[in-house]
Amino acid sequence: MNNKENNVKEFYLDFLNGHSYVMVDTKRNIVYEKPSGVWQKDNFKLFHKLYEEKVIPLLKGEPFAICNNAVYYKISLIEEEIKKHNEWLAQNNLVKVVLVVGGHIEKKDHLEEAKNNLEPKIVNTLQEAEAWLKEQGF
Repeated sequence: MNNKENNVKEFYLDFLNGHSYVMVDTKRNIVYEKPSGVWQKDNFKLFHKLYEEKVIPLLKGEPFAICNNAVYYKISLIEEEIKKHNEWLAQNNLVKVVLVVGGHIEKKDHLEEAKNNLEPKIVNTLQEAEAWLKEQGF
């Protein structure tokens, strides 16, 4: 994907023990997340604030999907924060979630728990995620 296109906006949050890259494709209404490292509660507050102030306004109230590439994410003790964030996302028209776990079973179980009722699709590669998103109309 060419990042110079007007329909793509990128954001990067850098934390002490990790970071998050977020790319919003406003043409396809897909938010790509690439978290890494270990997150603390304060890190997740910044992440949620990014969604409130930048990501959700870009989507203009349209239904959207999230593709979370969690291959480099380490398990963090922020499940309650993730659940609240995901409830808020659902209220803001999040309709599909795909998690790329790269075959890490423990990560799959942990992340699946935190996604509430969104019933995320779990895949091992970004290519599988893209194919599934296309099947879902994104």
